[in-house]
Amino acid sequence: MTDTRNADLAFGADDFLVFIAPVGTPKPTDFSPLTSPWLCLGWMAKTGGEWSADEERKDLEAAGAVGPIASKITKASRAMKFTAEEALNPLVLALYENVDLADLAPVAGVISYDLPDRPSKHRYAALFCAEETDSKKWWRYMSNAEVTGRGSSNSPTDDYTVNELTITGFPGLNGEKAVSNLIDLAGADVSAFWSNEVQTVTITGTPTGGTYTLTYSSQTTGAIAYNATATVVKTALEALSNIEAGDITATGGPHPGSPVVVTFGGSLGGTNVDQMTGSAASLTGGTTPAVVVTTGTPGGVPSLP
Repeated sequence: MTDTRNADLAFGADDFLVFIAPVGTPKPTDFSPLTSPWLCLGWMAKTGGEWSADEERKDLEAAGAVGPIASKITKASRAMKFTAEEALNPLVLALYENVDLADLAPVAGVISYDLPDRPSKHRYAALFCAEETDSKKWWRYMSNAEVTGRGSSNSPTDDYTVNELTITGFPGLNGEKAVSNLIDLAGADVSAFWSNEVQTVTITGTPTGGTYTLTYSSQTTGAIAYNATATVVKTALEALSNIEAGDITATGGPHPGSPVVVTFGGSLGGTNVDQMTGSAASLTGGTTPAVVVTTGTPGGVPSLP
C-alpha cells in the first residue's frame, strides 16, 4: 500500500469572501485580483461557507439485470450557505431582501424600500473565494446562481446584525456546469496520485567513442559521453533550465552496453511530459550508432480509473 498522506494537502482558509456579478459573467482563469463587474459582499463570519450538493438520478432497469443498466443525473445543483456580517451592505441587502440594487440607492442618506411579495427571480454569477494567507486557494464559481435560502437576520443589542444566506448554482444558460472549481495548490505535491513518466535512453550500434545529446521540450543538453553513467546523464538533464534539480532520477547504465532509465518526479511528477529525443551525430565507431528514447510508463495516468 502506498502511503499518500501529505500535510500540505490540508486546507484551512484564513479568509472567505463572496462576490457576485451579472448572470453569465465568465469565470476567472487565474487568481488575479477581481475587477468589474465582480462586487464583494464584504466581511463574512468566521464560520466561512457551508457547502452542500443536491443530486438526483434516474436509473434504467431491465429484466434479468441485478442492478441498473444505465443511470442519468436529473438534478445536480450545488449550494453555499454563509453568514454576511455587513448587514447594511447594499449587496447583502439586495440578496437578503430580494430587491433590486437600484431600489437601495439612498436619498439624503436614507434608504427606503418595500419588501416583495413574490419569489425571487434574480439570477447572478457567484464566486466563493476561500484562501490561506499567501498560500493555497480554493475558488468556487457559479455562472447561474440564485438566493434559495434566507436564514435569520438577528438584531442583537450587544453584537452586530448578520444575515444568513444560501446561494444555489444551477446549470448555466449556455451549457455550463452548475459549479466550476479553481484551486491553487501553492506547490503542494499531488504527484503520488498519478504515475510518473519513465523514459529509457538506449544507445545502439556499439559506438567506441564520441558524444551524444538529449533534447527535452526544445532544450538540448551539452555533450554526453558515449559511455556515460546514469549520474552523468542526470546531471546533463538537470543543467537544462526546464528541468530543476530533483525533477528526475536516473538508473541503469553505463552506456553503451546498458540503457539509462530516466524517471520524472518533483515538479514534473505525475505529468505527461514531452518525450526526449537523442542525437548521435558525434558518436564514433561501431555500426551506425543511434540514440533511441522510448517511453515505458506515460506520466499523468491516475491511480484510479
